[in-house]
Amino acid sequence: MDLDLVSCSGNKLTKRDGTVVLDFLSQYGALPFGHNPEFAVQAVNQYLSDQKPVFCQPVMLDISKRLAERLIGAMGGAYQHCVFTNSGAEAVEAAIKLARMRTGRKKILSVHNSFHGKTSAALACTGSSRYSVSVLDTPDFDQIALNNRDTLNDALCSKEFAAFIVEPVLGEGGMVCADKVWLQRARELCKETGTLLIFDEIQTGLGRVGAISMSIKLGIDPDILLLAKALGAGVLPSGAILYNDRASCREFERKHSSTFAGNGLAAAAGLALLDHLEAGQGQIFQHVENIARIIDQHCFRLKEQFCDMFNFSGGGLMRAVTINDIHNTENYTVNYLQNTGYMGWIICSWLLNRHSLLVAPLLSSPGAIRIEPNLNVSEEDINTLFIGIEQVCEIIAKGRYDLLLADLVGVDVETLPKVNSGRPDWKVKTQLTAGSERVKGKTFAFLIHTTMEKDVIANFPSVVKENFPERGVRRLAQLLIKLGRIAPNPHIALKFTVHGALASAQGILISSPITAEDMMKLPASEKKKLLEDWLHVARQEGAEVIGLGGYSSVISKGGLTVKDQLKDITLTSGNSLTACSTSEAILQAEDYDMRGKSVLIIGARGSVGKLITAQLSMYCDDLILVGRQGNGERLRRDLLQYLCRQVLLCSSENALEGSVYQRLDAYITHPDIQKLINNIDDPSLLLPCQLITERIMAAEYEQKLGLTFFAGDFSAIREIPKIDYVVSATSAGKAIIKANVFGSGTTIVDVSRPFDFDISESGPRVIEGGLVHQPSSQSYGDSNVTGTPAGINLACLSETIALALNSSEGHYSIGKCIDYKEAQAVMEIALKHGFTPVHFSHARQNCA
Repeated sequence: MDLDLVSCSGNKLTKRDGTVVLDFLSQYGALPFGHNPEFAVQAVNQYLSDQKPVFCQPVMLDISKRLAERLIGAMGGAYQHCVFTNSGAEAVEAAIKLARMRTGRKKILSVHNSFHGKTSAALACTGSSRYSVSVLDTPDFDQIALNNRDTLNDALCSKEFAAFIVEPVLGEGGMVCADKVWLQRARELCKETGTLLIFDEIQTGLGRVGAISMSIKLGIDPDILLLAKALGAGVLPSGAILYNDRASCREFERKHSSTFAGNGLAAAAGLALLDHLEAGQGQIFQHVENIARIIDQHCFRLKEQFCDMFNFSGGGLMRAVTINDIHNTENYTVNYLQNTGYMGWIICSWLLNRHSLLVAPLLSSPGAIRIEPNLNVSEEDINTLFIGIEQVCEIIAKGRYDLLLADLVGVDVETLPKVNSGRPDWKVKTQLTAGSERVKGKTFAFLIHTTMEKDVIANFPSVVKENFPERGVRRLAQLLIKLGRIAPNPHIALKFTVHGALASAQGILISSPITAEDMMKLPASEKKKLLEDWLHVARQEGAEVIGLGGYSSVISKGGLTVKDQLKDITLTSGNSLTACSTSEAILQAEDYDMRGKSVLIIGARGSVGKLITAQLSMYCDDLILVGRQGNGERLRRDLLQYLCRQVLLCSSENALEGSVYQRLDAYITHPDIQKLINNIDDPSLLLPCQLITERIMAAEYEQKLGLTFFAGDFSAIREIPKIDYVVSATSAGKAIIKANVFGSGTTIVDVSRPFDFDISESGPRVIEGGLVHQPSSQSYGDSNVTGTPAGINLACLSETIALALNSSEGHYSIGKCIDYKEAQAVMEIALKHGFTPVHFSHARQNCA
């Protein structure tokens, strides 16, 4: 959207290369007659040339007084007072201040999806979560639904509010018109309850709706009327509040002032604007009405042509058109662009680059484009605009996102197939009809995020992957990753149904575009906010089970930091099934006897690493446990205590003779150790495990148990003579070790996403761990989350689904030390509902 502009006149913007862009935004309505209108420029230049006073407080300038009188007269004489401001937000602030001082009340009422500015009080009465700042939230501001009579009555009849502020046409809120009867009722109730009615006409005022103001057009006089934007005639910032005697407050008038407001130069521009609006008996208002009818004709035509994917709203020259892809609901990238509002920016970018048309998205309404041309815009220009909008509709209707996205990444559109040669890029919605024998499970939400460039690309619409050169595909992936750093806000990536062996459940994938590596770099406060945003979306969607996918588990410490907020919702980190499915796959490959095999576990101190260690210790007699460099002592103590706890909690009857688990069990059941711990009353088992661990470490008995601890440089691993399996489950967020560190006889199982292992060079076989067969060969979206084949998906997601199918209560797999007994219970639930571990045939080299 960057423009290198050298000149602007009317609605024409001239770029340095000579290209002329038509402006249909008008600085969000602040340029009533376009850029540098001759009448305004002449008035301002003449005022300065005559060396008339610009700033001369405390003197009351005659020109400012004349502008106040003209504004009051133009509004039908309903107001007796005028106070100037420098902006719309300042006008809102002053109006709130006046209302509070006049009524003695503090509370302010506004409407949902409203927009009143970004200063403190103006932001507080703005009814949009997009702009809200939690630290500024105050109980003195309430919102109600626009055009809802019941909530209007209830709120105003409470007699709590100093003022009710409303835009007659919601601007940023979607160009939605307030109902005339509803506004009339608001007028009546405000009179009855001592509340001041404020019309925020910062955008609608001074011509944009085909009248001097919406209040005049409706025949409804508020107590306070706010003007700005157009008041500066497109050359200066200016604002005003007009109010009647009912709202008048002597104290306010004594104490309120502004250094720059009401200055002579702004007044000269304001008077020139009023002269221009009133010229020819207000012909400009009729022109606005005529152009509005032409816009209506175009909108109705496109609505008929593109049905549910095209909508429009607004009135006069305050319009919004909304273009949504109703077919491509299975593609995460399309859903991301639509649900975050970035699709609006992309459409605007396409209109600018392909048709030299400047519009902007409505940030509060995803997929909506804001249209606010200058009041004297020509019919020809409006026709040109809708030619471009119609072409966007055609592109999206055919699923041709390659054409829509090409300019963003420098792909030559001329090298792509024409729009008519495309094919719709969607699949049948991921939803099946549940059989009558299946019970209904819980609704679940699973939290996901960008892991690596490869996964971003896997989620692209197929036409992008097929028609873009590799350079363009990678640039687009890098752009989306960059956006994730700037705005990691979670969004709904997919809604779908899963059918297990016994039940069915509705699911939602809630995705943030931020990568694991970037997430780990966030300050603690931003990690907390990201988690809050994720959970907020889940709650809004009615989730009864929430799964912490990817690094949402890491930054919440395996769910520990959020579980107390979710007492009414089942929470899981998914780590139990991730660990157990990985261990089961290894054990199946070795027929459940790994004695004589050497297994190295990287990230052994993490929750997944500990569980894998516990399970493999029952079947293996040589475990090498790897932690972060320099943490050797902590690694030994932590893992020994954990393994001791598992032995004390679980029977060793399934452990093979000579396995690590069986040896540790023999050590703990030795009379000397039993004598040490028998008299300890500690249900948590913490103290007994600590005492046993200290004994083992003091005697350096780990080697006899079959345990080796390693916290050095990975390059030193080469010195280990024989390693049969490597299992890696760290939270590094990026590749930290090259696969060729290990010999060709080693099998590497990489459980992490992003992967811990770099396989760019030849080396041993690397297998993707943590994968589970689903109850059916279903794909969750067209890329199936990470690009795995249909019917195979992440174990952490599968654990969430299994708990939902099972209608489980309570929390699962929470924290860094999950007991093996609990993990096995989760595994049993998953097996019951048709989930099974993936055997070792899914090598990463074959799926890259």
